This record gives sequence, C-alpha cells and structure tokens, in this order.
Amino acid sequence: MTRSRVVRRWLSLTGYVFAVFFYCASLTPSLLPRSVLFQGVVSGLTAVLGYALGATLSALGRRLPRQAPPRAERILWRVVLVLSPVLILLFLALGTRWQQDLRTRLDMPRVETYDILTLVGVSVLTFAVFLLIARAVRLGTRSLVRLLARWVPRPVAYAAGVLVVGYLLFGV
Repeated sequence: MTRSRVVRRWLSLTGYVFAVFFYCASLTPSLLPRSVLFQGVVSGLTAVLGYALGATLSALGRRLPRQAPPRAERILWRVVLVLSPVLILLFLALGTRWQQDLRTRLDMPRVETYDILTLVGVSVLTFAVFLLIARAVRLGTRSLVRLLARWVPRPVAYAAGVLVVGYLLFGV
C-alpha cells in the first residue's frame, strides 16, 4: 500500500497563473481603505480561490485527449515565473497608491511603505495555510473513499466520502 502525502507535487501551472491574476485583482481599489493585515488576508484568500479554480480547470484539461508537451510547459513556467513578480509588484505599487488616495480623501493616516512587506508576508502565509488545509482535506477524502471502497462499489464510496467530508467541513 502506498503512503499518501499532503503535498504530493508542485503547484499547477494553470492554478499558479489564476492565483497571480486573482492576487492582483485583490489589490484593486475598494470603497473603503483596508488595513495592511486585512488586505494581506484578503489577498491570500483570493489567491487561494484563484489557485483552486485554475487547478480545477487544469485537472479537467488533463482529461482531454490532447495535452501540451512537457517542453512547452517548462517554457511556460519560465515565462510565468519571470512575468508574475513584475505583475505583482506593479499591482502592489498601484494598490498602495489607491489606498493612499482613499486614506487622504477620508482623512486617515497614510500607510508607510514598509507595510507592503507585511502585506506580502501575511498574504503568502494565508495562501500557504489554506492551500495545505485544502490538500489535507483532499487527502482525507481520498483515504476515506479508499476505505469505503473495500465494502461498497467505487461510485458509492466516492459519493459517501464526498458527502461525509462535506458534512464535516460544513460543521466545522
């Protein structure tokens, strides 16, 4: 029997692209200024939601008969890893400017530039924690389905496993 791990592979390329896009979108202006910690949590949660959407689309795409060759995926990873920090820095700068404008209009104190490091740190930590939680839930669901599949047909085991885990998550 093989042992399952919470982190069994690296991030999905599509999930990573969606996470960066959602992260940048979370830094766009809102009606009220946000504190640095709140913005960090919101950005981290938004990036996790983007990653979940992208990873789901990637998993559905792997079911298609035709896939991109590994060389093309490596090239895409390099392009994305070069462009994403530039895009994130641009939106951090724009987001900070938008927040400063909002704070000035509402007579609130301005945010210091060193708070950007706090924002990025909190958002990365939030992203990592929620990604690990999601992967642990997925691992638990798979383990429960494997256990149930010993006694009932596989489709019934999948349905029961998903329902049990969904019920437990809803209860928590």
